[in-house]
Amino acid sequence: MGREGLVVTIRLTADGRARPCPIESKGTRLMPRCPQPHSNPAPTRPRPQGCRAGAWPRAAAAAAVATTMGLSPLPGRVYAAAPPGHPSIPGMPAPQRSYDIPAGPLHAALMRFASEAGIYLAGSIELTNGKSSPGLRGSYTPQQGLARLLAGSGLRAVPDANRRYVLQPMPQAAVSELPTVTVTGQSESATGPVVGYMAQRSATATKTDTAILETPQSISVVTASQIRDTASNTLDQALVYSAGVRTSIYGASSRMDTVQARGVEIEDIFLDGLKDRVNFWTSTPRVEPYLMERMEVLRGPSSMLYGQGGTGGLINNVSKLPQAEASHELGVQIGSHDARQLQADLTGPLTEDGTWLYRLVALGREAGTQVDYGKDDRQLIAPSLTWTPSADTELTLRLKWQKDRASGDSGSTLPWEGTIWPNPNGRISRHTFVGQPGLDHFNADSLQAGWSFRQALSDQWTFRQSTRWTDNRTDYAAFDVYAPYLDPQQRTLNRAGYFWKHHTQILATDQNLLGNFSTGPVSHQLLVGLDYMRYRDSGSGIDDYTGLAPIDVYDPVYQVGYQPPPREPIATSGVKQLGIYIQDEMRWRDWILLAGWRHDESTNWEDGTDDRNDRADSLRVGLMYEIAPGLLPYVSYAESFMPQANTSQGQRLRPLRGKQWEAGVKYEPPAKNWRASAAVFELREVNRAVEVSPTQVSQRGKTRNTGLELEWVGSLTPRLDINASFTYLNVDRELTGVPKRQAAIWSTYRFSLGNIDGFTAGAGVHYASSFVDESVNGTNVPRTPSVTLLDAMLAWENRNWRVALNANNLTDKVYFTQCWEWGSCAYGLGRIVTLTTTYRW
Repeated sequence: MGREGLVVTIRLTADGRARPCPIESKGTRLMPRCPQPHSNPAPTRPRPQGCRAGAWPRAAAAAAVATTMGLSPLPGRVYAAAPPGHPSIPGMPAPQRSYDIPAGPLHAALMRFASEAGIYLAGSIELTNGKSSPGLRGSYTPQQGLARLLAGSGLRAVPDANRRYVLQPMPQAAVSELPTVTVTGQSESATGPVVGYMAQRSATATKTDTAILETPQSISVVTASQIRDTASNTLDQALVYSAGVRTSIYGASSRMDTVQARGVEIEDIFLDGLKDRVNFWTSTPRVEPYLMERMEVLRGPSSMLYGQGGTGGLINNVSKLPQAEASHELGVQIGSHDARQLQADLTGPLTEDGTWLYRLVALGREAGTQVDYGKDDRQLIAPSLTWTPSADTELTLRLKWQKDRASGDSGSTLPWEGTIWPNPNGRISRHTFVGQPGLDHFNADSLQAGWSFRQALSDQWTFRQSTRWTDNRTDYAAFDVYAPYLDPQQRTLNRAGYFWKHHTQILATDQNLLGNFSTGPVSHQLLVGLDYMRYRDSGSGIDDYTGLAPIDVYDPVYQVGYQPPPREPIATSGVKQLGIYIQDEMRWRDWILLAGWRHDESTNWEDGTDDRNDRADSLRVGLMYEIAPGLLPYVSYAESFMPQANTSQGQRLRPLRGKQWEAGVKYEPPAKNWRASAAVFELREVNRAVEVSPTQVSQRGKTRNTGLELEWVGSLTPRLDINASFTYLNVDRELTGVPKRQAAIWSTYRFSLGNIDGFTAGAGVHYASSFVDESVNGTNVPRTPSVTLLDAMLAWENRNWRVALNANNLTDKVYFTQCWEWGSCAYGLGRIVTLTTTYRW
């Protein structure tokens, strides 16, 4: 979807001085009951009772608009207002203010704009019936803002000398008679497509369509454009350039995505705002980036909206949804390790009136991996259907089927001696497979079905409901080697095998009421909701530490005739969570206040043991102030909770509780397409279990992380897109294994060669400092070295075709993602070259 230019023609007039006065309705016009102001009124001129000099509350203007548009005004007298603190002086330009008004019914958008701008607005309700507005985001004068809100409606707002605006139909001859104001923008929603790398809006942090600039918490959004340009086939690859995030902790794993945020591992992943992953080790398939419109990381505790979760943050992936504009894409991808992939993305209207929209995303892949005998095969199809019988009602049905046939990661971790430390036989190859050919696998079959529903109840209130059912079946078999070496030559190691099957089911549902209204001078976006999640895990498994023959890691000879022992049933377990929440996003003049509270009832259960019932209240508060257009410093506080399993002796543990203070600033200059942000934070967690004896633990453990995050995303010029970040972390000793410094930058530049347009070159660098996984038992753990990796891309495209060549880890550097205290290191991914050809129509 391209950028849409909007050209609006409106009449320009000089502003006169306007004084707030009570208003009474006369038909469809507002009639002042105060004497009209003179250009130089006498200071002793009497005013009727109730008229006061100075600024009147902005909500009064909204009430005035409500009166003129046939809506119910606030009880009592109705007042209209000029912008507080910005007197209208003839000959001077009107002041700019920042607005964040979502697309929707025209009369609702005009009411909100009048409330925030503090202007008079009059007109007949018939003029706005059935019309919608593209919304307004950014800094505008009142006249520019009205032009943007009215774009495409056939209406104009005509000002008088006293800065009153009257809605009128646009005259046919107006274009040739009047000077023009040109406003260029794009209509973006919190879950829709994004042009380029900079998403302007997100729902992950608030569950509402809110500007990222006006969200008092750190959030990074990886758009579909960046996923495409970086040739990201995994969640780990897609997030590598995001601030505060560390990915691919377990190296070249083809089985699972591993992500840390602010030094804490993220275990729970959401899809479209609902829980998508609970246990990532052996029971959940990997995320497919090609399915996603955007992949978002919300950093810091987020229990106020989502319930139980870690302190580092969460990941919310946003699915590609049906679009009103027809678009079709078919792609073929080939690459390293004999990778072959066919992908398709089709969307558009099914009916002429656009009432029914569809989308179909499908993918098939056959690929090897960095490790010998490895594979990473996938089949996936995800259809969705949207029904919009009116502007007030929308229902989207979603279905996803995914079949993964991957390897079990045998060889993804190898001993210190021969990797990070010297070995007389040299370095162990990163391609070494230590399992059993034909037995090593991770098979995952996943089926998801769900819907999302929206119903406008009035101009101010909307009901929303989302539900999804997930059924995952996984079969996992993997092998590992462990120190010490069995021979003086340091070649032979013992092996262990792990054989597990899981059947997991997740039911997740969220329903809420969203209200937009004003109380006095304060505008509100109020969210009240209830969500429920039920997770169930059953299966069987066994670990084999004795039946496997040792292996020579420098010259592997695989055991003949090995059969895994029979799996044993595991206790069925699960989680139930019921939460209620309330959140209010308030704006008064240049102040933004976000406040929310949530109460959770959580039950963790397992057959044969007592249920663990926990209750928790979680808070979040954030305050922002717009000190200049697009420049908003902020401070916020947030909490989290995470239930813990009972000890092996049956000791009940209290939930982990986290809290974070964050202070930062976000800057998005007017008329520019980039945003910069900086944040500092302190993250604390209490109730961590500490062993005090072989049979007893104490919950006196606590951690404290502090850090700095810098992020820049957007277009520096119309041809140059950049996503850059820097992270500094000071991590508590109990959360070791985290680099203190990370930096990353990815950039693309569009150019021409001779008379041929459509070329794009991309380059990226990401760096992580050295770190050590400090041992709790005094083991001398080797330090994981620092690493700098280079990525590159060259592409050409025209209206229908796009051909792109990507190289990740361009120099094929050998490096380690982490070395652990138990004696192993994980190799990082070597060079991956990918050629993608896409046809669009």
